[in-house]
Amino acid sequence: LSIVTSDTPVYRETVEQGAMLMRIAESHVRFGHFEHFYYRREAEKVQQLADYVIRHHWPELDGEADKYFLWFRDVVTKTATLIASWQTVGFAHGVMNTDNMSILGLTMDYGPYGFLDDFKPDFICNHSDYQGRYS
Repeated sequence: LSIVTSDTPVYRETVEQGAMLMRIAESHVRFGHFEHFYYRREAEKVQQLADYVIRHHWPELDGEADKYFLWFRDVVTKTATLIASWQTVGFAHGVMNTDNMSILGLTMDYGPYGFLDDFKPDFICNHSDYQGRYS
């Protein structure tokens, strides 16, 4: 884990100092990588990426006839387990989207976020989420 700062200003709600948080992960392949090819109607690239991910991170499935189903089931289970673990401590992710979720059941970005003592279905911890997409 490393943080690097910059003298270049970043313009958001206010002017802030630029910074980059870098971390090492087993993979940076995200749901959004699959989504990108899907929405471009490039099914062969979705399959290529799935084959790559299975070969590198689920090698035990490589020879299975239903490897895509088994792989997908495991991705869903790992992701659901991660989010359920967050919920047990009241953690609310403010930007839970396909760009921030690794196919390995990790999140690539934690902020903005918040904590809840009691469940509130309309709780929004992302100050820029005016529509409540991440409530």
